[in-house]
Amino acid sequence: MIKKLPLLLGLLLCFTIKAQQYKVIDSLLNDYNIDGARAIISKTSYKDSSEKLLDNAQYYVFTNQLDSAFINLFNVDTLSLSPINKARYLDYLGKTHIADDDIDKGYLYSIRAKEQYLKVKELYDANAFNLTLYNLFADQEYYNYEPDQLLELFGEQAIENEWNDQVADYYIQIALLNFNYDNKKEVMQNLDLALEYLKDDNYALERARIFAIKSVYYAQITQELDSADYYIEKADVIEKRFNIPYKTYYTLINKAAITRLRGNYKETINLLKQAETLKHNLYKKSNLKFLYSLLSNDYEDQENYKTSLEYLKKHINYRDSVNIADQFVNLTKYQTVQKDKQILLEQQQKIKNKNLAIIFGGFLIAVSIIGLLVYKNTNRKKKIAEQQSELEKQKLQTFLKEQELTTIDAIIEGQEKERQKLAGDLHDSVGATLATARLQFSHLKKHKNSLDNLDDIFSNTEELLSQAYHEIRNMSHLKNSGVLAKKSLVPAIENLAKNASVSTSLQVEVNHYGLEDRLDNNLEISIFRIIQELVTNIIKHANASEASITLTQHDDDLNIIVEDNGKGFNLSAIDKQGLGLSSIEKRVNFLHGDINIDSTLGKGTTIIIDIPLKTNAS
Repeated sequence: MIKKLPLLLGLLLCFTIKAQQYKVIDSLLNDYNIDGARAIISKTSYKDSSEKLLDNAQYYVFTNQLDSAFINLFNVDTLSLSPINKARYLDYLGKTHIADDDIDKGYLYSIRAKEQYLKVKELYDANAFNLTLYNLFADQEYYNYEPDQLLELFGEQAIENEWNDQVADYYIQIALLNFNYDNKKEVMQNLDLALEYLKDDNYALERARIFAIKSVYYAQITQELDSADYYIEKADVIEKRFNIPYKTYYTLINKAAITRLRGNYKETINLLKQAETLKHNLYKKSNLKFLYSLLSNDYEDQENYKTSLEYLKKHINYRDSVNIADQFVNLTKYQTVQKDKQILLEQQQKIKNKNLAIIFGGFLIAVSIIGLLVYKNTNRKKKIAEQQSELEKQKLQTFLKEQELTTIDAIIEGQEKERQKLAGDLHDSVGATLATARLQFSHLKKHKNSLDNLDDIFSNTEELLSQAYHEIRNMSHLKNSGVLAKKSLVPAIENLAKNASVSTSLQVEVNHYGLEDRLDNNLEISIFRIIQELVTNIIKHANASEASITLTQHDDDLNIIVEDNGKGFNLSAIDKQGLGLSSIEKRVNFLHGDINIDSTLGKGTTIIIDIPLKTNAS
């Protein structure tokens, strides 16, 4: 497609049906032909300025230039939009807000965009939002919605309408849901099913994406590095046909991850430096921030601290640059909102001036007729003023009540979050497997007279149902190891220590003093999650052979000490987000507690947490 760009552009510039141009731009962007999409927009003569603003927004949303996307969208005259352009407007607003981490607004605009696409019979675009909303709900636990229903609907619609790229996306999502060591067969089966729907050469880049996912699975999950090499090379061969720097960048990052697992740090650094030389504009600052972090860590592992420090400084510079860009996006939104408020105030002032003129005119007429009317009119104005004052008071009271309700809702949501997650984990894990089995039956029913491999399909379906049974059983055992109604905090932590000691070379000891009575259930869950995350950090990062967990209750205070004999770390030089320390600190702060971290390189880590029990009592 890219080799035919001059001819393609010539044809596109002759388009007379503007409503379809956005699909051509979308196709170019999905092929990462950024320059081609930009050329169409710049060379097209638009009769409607709002349509050009929408095409610009489409380009900026894809390239993650959120400030420019917001500016173009906020300048669109929504009253002049055709039905299809109204759907696009809602579509881009939803995606921009989601990219800006404003999930609530992103969700609302996405729902409206889906409904508008259905109204104009753009069923393909409407179905794409089922996957968008699925990913949105799956990441945001506080939405009262079953995300697997959206994923199942997305798959059914895609298969029924033979939208091959969407069918492939469905099977890829099923594979990602089972992305763990025990589900290797199911992961590969679903990725292979996705490949079956992408045989057309137009889907070459989508096939490369699947090969890259396989490579990541073999490298990061099963550590079968030869298989990881094989699939990343297959992805690389396809991507080189298109010469997309952004794709090449991530392929080099993935290759570097494989060589790092082999311990070949010299080759790892060489691959990362090749990625550094690539010139691309898509998410450039974020990518360089990530790249320099990797280089800094790899040079540090090689004890080349000088070069490691240089790349750490570059990482910090790009991190700050990305943060400033995010602030500019928020400033753009704020300025637009202020502009809208100013317009509203001016309109209200005009109405107020008009009302005052009418009142004043009536007053003059009343004066010219009789003084009695002056008195009555004055009295009436006083009553109106009192009524307006009362209305303002009522508005203020209503606002305060709404704020109070919002605060109560937020507290309730926070309390219910853990309970919803506990129920949702079991449902979501099995739901994907059963959804696949259901689609297998649907496929069998539709093509039962034309299939040659009925035995294989029955066998695969039987395996899926058996796996669903074992997933339910294993999940129930796993959930019972946590803090449940019939177990108190100490047995749950002892069980956690036992599981950690059995599954790793680490030996975890638990000591407790003064915890004869149970604490509030929500408090026990919060404390358990904090200790669970600390133990996870020890297993993943500390390289320790021994660890201890000590809990001591002094009257109305609980003291927690978690120690290990691992490699330790420099607290001022590490990324708290990467180790999960930031999340732990937030949990402790939420409980009005204090946390102290003492770690020395080569001598292990000690973390002391004090939590006031009286403050956190129900």
